[in-house]
Amino acid sequence: MTDPFAYLIAPVEHHFLRAVNTGLYFIDPVDNDRRQTIEELTPPPLLHTYRKFGGGWAPCFLCATSDEWPEPHIRATYNEEIAAFMKAKGVAIFSDDFDDLFSEHFDTEAEDEEVEAFVDHIDRWVHAVHGVAPLSIFFCQEQIERAPYPDWERRSFARFEEIVLPALVRAWENPGSGSKVCSSNVTFAICGRYLAEGDPSSAARQTIDDLGRTVLANGGIWNPDLWG
Repeated sequence: MTDPFAYLIAPVEHHFLRAVNTGLYFIDPVDNDRRQTIEELTPPPLLHTYRKFGGGWAPCFLCATSDEWPEPHIRATYNEEIAAFMKAKGVAIFSDDFDDLFSEHFDTEAEDEEVEAFVDHIDRWVHAVHGVAPLSIFFCQEQIERAPYPDWERRSFARFEEIVLPALVRAWENPGSGSKVCSSNVTFAICGRYLAEGDPSSAARQTIDDLGRTVLANGGIWNPDLWG
């Protein structure tokens, strides 16, 4: 079976705690028109990076994350009653008035069907994005609980040195001028998991060491002491 792109999971350290974090690595740089299309396709709860930090783009990478507490945004997107209420009030999910208005009228804990709708949306989104700008890697901090993701993730992890590590290196050859915090955290998490759970060759270890120096030279975060 040939997978359309690699799919990986790994725990992210530093400032990412409860947020839903995704990282998309593209085969080629993504121009502004396609970036706009991808942003329009993005599940609204994952627009935190866009709305609060001016976007999570590098030429070949996109970081799309939720707020630290994503449940209210999930409810306001996938619960029709709540969505209609917020629309009638003219309050969007990342606006200044959202948190107070939501907590005044609704419970913050998302229902199972709302979470299911969010996960389904992520599934549709990543495949749609691949149709707009071909992906090399799709990263999500936690396992997407949908077939065929678990088997897909195992196949991708098994081919780390063949397909994943070269894609990470390629992305950092042209890192762009924006913030490198998100992209370096995701790259660091992916490499750290492989070093801990995989069977890295000496060449792969050297490539990861070199990649770390590249990340640091470009203003990213790289702290191998966290790997133990």
